[in-house]
Amino acid sequence: MTSAVGLSRLREALAQSLHHSLLMTTLEDHRAAFLPIAEALCRALRAEVEKLGLDAGDVALPAAEAAVYRLTPDPAAGRDSLIGEWLDARGQRTGMLVLNADGSFFAEHDVVRLHPGDPGCFVEAVSAWGRDERIMAEPRLMRMPAD
Repeated sequence: MTSAVGLSRLREALAQSLHHSLLMTTLEDHRAAFLPIAEALCRALRAEVEKLGLDAGDVALPAAEAAVYRLTPDPAAGRDSLIGEWLDARGQRTGMLVLNADGSFFAEHDVVRLHPGDPGCFVEAVSAWGRDERIMAEPRLMRMPAD
């Protein structure tokens, strides 16, 4: 015969397992739906790097599939936003992809290189953002301190 405490623990474990399974399905559904947009954002980031005159091979811009994804509640929209993070070998974030609950999206990735056409400028990162079919992108530049 099973005790009431044992049944309670079993119910709790089953509920947690079911919640985890539903979350994974939801996460995978969000990720799969976002993948074409994420790939377009990655292309926009690469194009920005190339417009700067940097060799895209020298700047590690990973594929959208390489990001680690999670869902985050958006209190304003009352729905989940999808966040993808690119991590380096030490687990430090080097970039991110975001699909907001309102349908807007954003991506950025570290570049951390001197500007090839302006020795007084440092390229910190490239960013891309948009909504629907429209994507805009730009570099995040910093002026070098004067000597």
